[in-house]
Amino acid sequence: MATTYNEVEQRIDIAVRLPREIRYDLAAVLASPIAVGDKTVPLGSFVTQTTGTPVREIVRRDQRRQITLTSDVTDRAVADIWVDVNELLAQVDLPDGVVFQTGGEQEEISNSFRDLGWALLLSALLVYMILAAQFESFLDPLIISAVLPVGVAGALLTLFLTGQTMNIISLIGMIALLGIAVNDAIVKVATIRRLRESGLPGRKAILEASTLRFRPIIMTTVTTVMAMMPMGLGLGTGEQMQRPLAITIIGGLSIATLLTLFLTPVVYEMMHSRTDREY
Repeated sequence: MATTYNEVEQRIDIAVRLPREIRYDLAAVLASPIAVGDKTVPLGSFVTQTTGTPVREIVRRDQRRQITLTSDVTDRAVADIWVDVNELLAQVDLPDGVVFQTGGEQEEISNSFRDLGWALLLSALLVYMILAAQFESFLDPLIISAVLPVGVAGALLTLFLTGQTMNIISLIGMIALLGIAVNDAIVKVATIRRLRESGLPGRKAILEASTLRFRPIIMTTVTTVMAMMPMGLGLGTGEQMQRPLAITIIGGLSIATLLTLFLTPVVYEMMHSRTDREY
């Protein structure tokens, strides 16, 4: 901008341009005379000329320049692709100040895993708090909650045996499993407490409750597993999303139920025989 032209409240910038015939000739532009005091010097004396590849776009993230490399994934899981990518990146010798940072779908998956992990812990805590308020005891909810690690381990084992991976859908299945797996233990512990209140001693109450609740517990688990079986087999549309969820619940609930029939009575007797004087 050479100067400005002021007219009332409007200011108009005035720019000086070279003639059209030399405007696109770099050599002629650099040879254009520039007045410096009493002398004229060519414009090129103020310019350092180099040849390079121009950058069409500069992208920044957290005030740092970045170059985005993208690709599409077909016929393979994203997690498997990233295993190969990380092996290749480990072989690259990076200069100082340059780092690789994952993004896109992989970044969203990592964030989802972190959020669902916290949701899993919160679900377990809420289950314990609700049971503690219901039974008015801190000990019995711990006995019931003992089946939760068993259910999670059973779900992980089932996912491994069926060739599934730990993903967002299977984590959602584990969160749902936390609320389902404790049902059988709640039924058994509640029956033991009721029998003990009626006058039966500890071990007899446990054996009687195990006999009374064996059939309802098995029927509850079988009906749930059978309802999930079509999804677990991958029948119908949406097989990739439905199958990990169903397999997680089927495996975790089945193993948790089988161990609840034996684990819950044993843990109940061990805990109450040490803390309950009337046991």
